[in-house]
Amino acid sequence: MELSKVVAVLAVTLGLGGMANAASKADVEDAAIRQLFKSLDQGWTKGDPAAASEAFTPKGKFVTPYGDVAIGRDQLKALYTKILTDTPMKGSHHTSTIHDIRMATPNTAVVDYDVTVEGVTVPNGPPATLKFNAAGVLVKTGKKWLMSDCFAWAPPAPPPSPPKAADRTPAK
Repeated sequence: MELSKVVAVLAVTLGLGGMANAASKADVEDAAIRQLFKSLDQGWTKGDPAAASEAFTPKGKFVTPYGDVAIGRDQLKALYTKILTDTPMKGSHHTSTIHDIRMATPNTAVVDYDVTVEGVTVPNGPPATLKFNAAGVLVKTGKKWLMSDCFAWAPPAPPPSPPKAADRTPAK
């Protein structure tokens, strides 16, 4: 085999190997990020404010769908304590559904996800389910991903359907 062909085969092989390493690294980061959200879900569902707040960096920020803001682990733990012990969400089940993970840098990710909270206590009614949209900025510290900022909001109610033609009252 000619030297140029050997070099070409090696270049292609090494290049593909590099692409495989990049893909496997992305898979590892994706799995680690998903594990962070699983840990947050488990902390909430267990009613453990400390575990839920540990998903954040020491100076992490969380803005709830209701406008509550917590900055730093002490405020985050206090907020989660309130939510998990003093609100209708006590004893509820929290599930994060990740829709998209965007790597801004090798150590920074933006995550688009939804939150479902099942088993919310409703006076004189069956348990309710709440759904929220959220976006999180994550940072990798050492080998661990943590939430730096999280913003959650309730999706708006759909607009009312227009009345059917038969239901419309003619203008006078």
